[in-house]
Amino acid sequence: MSNPFEENALGQQQQQLLPAACEYVPFPEEKAYFDLLFAKADATHSGLLSGSIAVVFLLTSRLPKEVLKGIWNIADCNKLSYLRRQDFYVAMRLISMAQVTHLQFTLINSLYPIALMTASSLTDR
Repeated sequence: MSNPFEENALGQQQQQLLPAACEYVPFPEEKAYFDLLFAKADATHSGLLSGSIAVVFLLTSRLPKEVLKGIWNIADCNKLSYLRRQDFYVAMRLISMAQVTHLQFTLINSLYPIALMTASSLTDR
């Protein structure tokens, strides 16, 4: 099972979005905050969050499980069934967006390339 929130396979649209998620680089302020959260979630200091550990941590966002399922599908871009620090950054960015906008995941899924823009991608325009 690659998604601890759901056993269903990824849809074609989500599969096409995965490379961008794997390359996401957070803004420096976000990175510092996300690193603190990762350290809190990674109690064993393994550098990885298993699905069960990640579920417990991500549920503290109080987002619906349906939203978290979609976020997991994007953040676990290599389908490893755990989150590396880089994957965690993606999850936290998408969770932040969902909390602020109160959008359902279908909208987040279509807007997520914008949500994952980095400082360098914004200055290149």
